[in-house]
Order: sequence, then structure tokens, then C-alpha cells
Amino acid sequence: MKENAASDLSIIENGTVIVTNGLISHILKQDEKVDVNLSDYHVLDASGRALLPGFVDPHIHFVFGGYREEEFSWRMRGDSYMEIMNWGGGILSTTLKTREASEDELIKSGKMRLDAMLHLGITTVEGKSGYGLDKETEIKQLRIMKYLNEVHPIEIEQTRRYLEAARQYGFKLKMHADEIAH
Repeated sequence: MKENAASDLSIIENGTVIVTNGLISHILKQDEKVDVNLSDYHVLDASGRALLPGFVDPHIHFVFGGYREEEFSWRMRGDSYMEIMNWGGGILSTTLKTREASEDELIKSGKMRLDAMLHLGITTVEGKSGYGLDKETEIKQLRIMKYLNEVHPIEIEQTRRYLEAARQYGFKLKMHADEIAH
């Protein structure tokens, strides 16, 4: 692949992408040819579809209890955050519901959120705790995220490869950590 691939954001109509050993080895325009034996590859016909890179969400809280979507409508009609808190809403309601939720409930809702993100094209997330506001609940959230990382399709080694490839092609990286450790 070209070294300046990071700056080439053009659309390739009716192109071909070849993946070799888990890495993109060729991106071809419609009439371009490459010497490969197609019987060595699984062919996926994506006619009429778009192939996009997976999106990355580097800061997301996806393991928490309760839902606050009703509060959004209250904010849209002009109610203040303080009014919503006085009615029992706001972040403190999420904190209480996270503390009260069982690990099984948090695993189920966390997996549901990860599945929804994956369906929308978000292939990589860096999960954050933060809704427990006490050591016990924060550790519970982190334990659940670790478990979901083990059972969900995206693994830390894939994240490492994404970051290394991004750096190789000139993308500037920003993280909340100096290194990835597992």
C-alpha cells in the first residue's frame, strides 16, 4: 500500500480489497489487476455496498445501570439539570442504579451496547468506568469490561494492530495511556 494512504480519502467505485493474513494487502480500482490465486481467498461480493474502516470510540462509558433517555426530552423542553436532579434524575441516578445492578445485569446491558456500537460500525472502544463513584463499584465495572473484552469479538491485539497501522500511515494518535498493556 502507498505510504501516503492516510491522505488519500477518495472514493473507489467498484473496487476490490484483498486481505492477506488478516491485513489489507491490496486496494484496487475497478480495472486494476493483481497476481493472486482467487482460490486462496474467501470472496465476498459487496456490490452495491460501501466498505468503510471501523470507527473508534476512545472514551465511552458502556457499563452502567439504568437509563436516562426521558431526561433528554425534559432538557429539550427547557427543564434545567438541577430540576431534573431534584426529580431524582441526573448522574446521581445513574450512580445509584449502577451500584444496585447485579454483575449479570451490567454484563447484559454492556454487551447490548457493544453490539449496538458494532452494528453502527464502531469496531473499537476504550471503555471507562466512572458511574460507581466508589471503589467497589468502579472495580465491578472494570471487571465487567475485562470480561466483555474476552467474550466480545474485538480483542486488545486488534486494537494494537490498528494503532500500529495508523502510525505507519501517518495518522496522529492520541490516547489516555502511554502504552497498551494486557
